[in-house]
Amino acid sequence: MPSSSYEKVENFYSEQVPRRIKMFINGDKRVERAWDTVERYAPLNPQNILEVGCGIGYISYRMSCTWPQAHVTGLDITPVYIETANKLFGSPKLDFVTGLLQNKSFELKFDLIVFMDVYEHIEAVQRLDVNRKLAELLEDGGKIILTVPTPRHLDWLKENMPHIIQPVDENISLSVVEKLVEDTKTQLELYKEVDVWRIGDYAHIVLKKSKTMIDVEKVPKESSDLFLGIKNLLERRKRDQKRKYVRDRLGYNIFSK
Repeated sequence: MPSSSYEKVENFYSEQVPRRIKMFINGDKRVERAWDTVERYAPLNPQNILEVGCGIGYISYRMSCTWPQAHVTGLDITPVYIETANKLFGSPKLDFVTGLLQNKSFELKFDLIVFMDVYEHIEAVQRLDVNRKLAELLEDGGKIILTVPTPRHLDWLKENMPHIIQPVDENISLSVVEKLVEDTKTQLELYKEVDVWRIGDYAHIVLKKSKTMIDVEKVPKESSDLFLGIKNLLERRKRDQKRKYVRDRLGYNIFSK
């Protein structure tokens, strides 16, 4: 990525910190649907987890709480995101680092790598380098879990809500997924369209590095509407606690800005 483009992207995300913190406090339907897939399809008892594009670090923190035996690394290109993540969620089992995935060196491999609404923000010309890095970093038996907007949803957004389009927002078509599978030497375990705000607006993708054919797995059934309603109610009740947590960690009230 040219330096001017990199700076444009970094500046864009730097301005998003208050919005991201409010999303953490108030909750986000898209993130919750993505989390359901991460939790359902993650390897059993992962030991080393990498989140690419971790933002302010909430999902990395959530994975650290869900799998306390694991060491979690959150990676993002935006220094202010990493600074905020360390203030909010830093712990001995959770590292936050700045940089581009394809340029980073890691001392270990990962059995779970997560891209939560991130892969579409990688320039097409950078994908091969990213894919090769993933092949290098993924442990045998490990999984890559991605969530992305479907191409028709992204096209709709570009037409109807262009103000929310990010500096890099690429269509992740089936052919792009197929190339990702090929480059990472993985098998496609899941490709599923998910209804978040509109029918089929997001795709959830799971790849597994396996030398044998993947067995049919018994996956928990989708949560019922009643269960999701109760879950959302409990999340709303946690907002005040989250608001206080952020205020105590950062030293200011995000909603006063």
